[in-house]
This record gives sequence, structure tokens and C-alpha cells, in this order.
Amino acid sequence: HLLYGWPLVYIGFLWLGVFVVRACLGHARKRDQAVLIFFAINTIYIILFAEGSSLHLYRVFWYSSFLVLAVTDLACDLYGLLERAAPGKKSWAVAATAAVLGAYFVVETPHSFANLLESRVMMGTLGEPHYNADYPKQLFAMEVAKRTGPKDLVLVHRNLPHRVEFWYYVDRTNRLISTVAEAPRFASLNPHPVILMDGYMPRPEKRQVLELLKHHPGYLFDRYLMIDTRSNQPEFREYRFQPQKPSFGWWWFVSHRYPPMKTLPTMSIYSACVYSGTQVTPPADLPDPPKPSWGREDEVVCWHNFEVLRKKTAVAEQYAATFVKQGQPLGVELPFARAIGLRNPSRRGIEVWMKMEGPPPARPLRWTLTPVAGGKSQTAFPMDIGQQSMAESPPGDLYGQRLSFNVPPGRYRLALELGSPYATVTLGEVTVK
Repeated sequence: HLLYGWPLVYIGFLWLGVFVVRACLGHARKRDQAVLIFFAINTIYIILFAEGSSLHLYRVFWYSSFLVLAVTDLACDLYGLLERAAPGKKSWAVAATAAVLGAYFVVETPHSFANLLESRVMMGTLGEPHYNADYPKQLFAMEVAKRTGPKDLVLVHRNLPHRVEFWYYVDRTNRLISTVAEAPRFASLNPHPVILMDGYMPRPEKRQVLELLKHHPGYLFDRYLMIDTRSNQPEFREYRFQPQKPSFGWWWFVSHRYPPMKTLPTMSIYSACVYSGTQVTPPADLPDPPKPSWGREDEVVCWHNFEVLRKKTAVAEQYAATFVKQGQPLGVELPFARAIGLRNPSRRGIEVWMKMEGPPPARPLRWTLTPVAGGKSQTAFPMDIGQQSMAESPPGDLYGQRLSFNVPPGRYRLALELGSPYATVTLGEVTVK
């Protein structure tokens, strides 16, 4: 019913009934085998592979050949019956048969046309309201194919789930990996693979990806990342898929739902994070990235440090000053940085923001929180929230560190114990509510 509608299903049962009666009367014909064999093949397949037939796309072929031949055979039988009923009136028999077929198409066409439109949207996955065609992912696969050759090896990260259509468009020798650190395992196949993955990954994996992008070019299409280890000239480019107006040929032969796409260069905060994280000099033709909201601290760091990397120091300074005004501005000099502000104080922690001026001491730094009214001080434990660790941040970069503690409400003095030969530096007083 889902595929063909009840009229065609009833016609299939009708042919089987007519065949059984004809066989019992000894009037079976050789041509009945042509219809019956497709019915038998489909039935046996469903019995033998019940789970596969219900899950796989093979279901769109269920009994289709049998039903086509059954309709044709019954139409021939109807014409023969009418011709025998009115000898010498072949035109009447033809017209009557055509009228019956016409009535069938009037009943069947709305259902078939709806299925046709739905199949062009859901690729034959009928009745699935949450179907996702993965159109951007297929477009990404096409772009990978354009930028690689038949001899290249493609490594696909498991954070990029894909269907068989993806491999159809990539059309390259491929292997699956769980982390980019596995790439050297496939050196015997190709020492310079192309790595494909979802561009948004956990922080430990992000560090490994940034390390690769320090030495090799990367390309981001939509949210999908391609790292090309065939080249040792690092650069990063980002593209978006821009819908185009479909032609009649596209609308008719390809899709009425999914328009043709054009690949256009773009610039998002993602690219700024890559450049600031790798310290690769950005090309001069890159546009300005969009400014993130103040609540997205990681992206704020990327935007500021990207501008520093582009030698736009004044722009970066103004941006950082506006950012810390959202909290408590500071101007405290440390041996390795200038503390410029505190943000988001709470009973559980506070953010300390600094402009780096040099490498910090190799030993761990000890942050302390002491009640202003007197009392025992408490060590505040640092939790990195920036794109880079403090030690990796070059001079001029904005760096934020989340200090974790658990204190009752009150007013506290925040200090940094630098140890010998440095003294303790007080950053300021904060109110914890």
C-alpha cells in the first residue's frame, strides 16, 4: 500500500486468483511463467531475508516487476474477453480496454505522483518524517573528489558519520580512523593521506588537529574539515554552500527540493580560531571574522588573537578593553603578563583575563583567595578555558583562565603567589554572591 496504493495491490491479487483458477481448469499458459517467476522471486527473498527486506532500500522493488506484468496480462485478457463477446468489433474492444486502463490511471496517478515527489526528497525512504539527505555532506564529498586524485588515500574520522552515497562521490581509496593520531599507521598505503572529519571535535582531538594544521593546509566546507598532508605549505580556507536558482532541467531531472549549490569563500570565527591556534600568518585577502558574543569566551580569545596575528594591535586592544568592561577591569603587571580584568565571579570560581607578555614560570602558579574581613586563605585551582595553554600563548595574546574554588558569599582578595624571587601580587578585591 505504501509503495503502490491499494488498487495495484488488488490487481496483483486478482491476477493470482485468475491464475489459480486457470491452472485448476488446466488452461495455464507458458506466458504465465513470466509473471509468476517475479512473484516467486520476491516472495522467496522476503522469506529468506526478512530483516534485510524490511530495512534496506530493496523494499522499493517489492513485486514491482510482477505487478507491471500482471496489469499488462490482465489488460490483454480483458481485450480478448471483450473481443470474443462482440466478434467483429475490435475497435470497441480496444476502446473499452483503454477506458478501463484510463480509470486505473485516474485512481493510481495521485498516489504514484505523491510517491515520486517524496522519493526525490527522501531518496526512496518512504514514510520517514525525520529523513536527512545529508546534502551538505554529499557536497563536501564532491569537493574532496575535485581536490584529490585516484592514487590518493582518504582517511575518514569516525566523528563524520556517512552513508554509501558519500563514498560514491569521494571515489577514492579510504580507511576509517578514530583519531588523527592513527594516520601514520597507513603510511604503507600512502604516507601523505587526506584526512576528512567533522570540524567540531573534543578539545584533546582539537590540539592534534591544530598541530597538523601548523604544517599542512586545511579546508572547511560548511562544518566538514579536510586536512591535506600532501602539502607542507600551511594555510586555512573556509567555504560555504550558496543555493543557486535551479534550471528547469535541474528541477525535472535532479531535484525539486535540493537546489544546485555554489562553493563560495567565507570567513567565520572558526577560521580565526585555527589561525590563532596555529600561529600561521593569515593571507592578506581574508575578510574580517564576525565578532562573537561576550559570553563565548573561547571565541572572544580567537577573535582578539587573530587580530594580533594580523598586526592589528590597536583593534585588538580596543576589543579586549571593551570585553573586560563587562566585568571588573584591572591593570596589574605580572612578570609574564598584564592582568586586565576579572569576570563572572561566583562561589564556585572566577575568570582571570590577561594580556601575555612572555612565558610564565615553569613551576605551577598558586592563586589564593583571602577574605577581606580576615580569615584563612584558600587556594584557587586554575582551569584553562582558552584555545591555547598559557605557556603556548605568544606575547600580545589574550588569555583567560577559570579559577575554581568553593567559598561562602563575601568579599575576597585575589592574589597570585609567584614564589622566589617574586613577591605575591594582589590582583584586586572581588565580591562573591
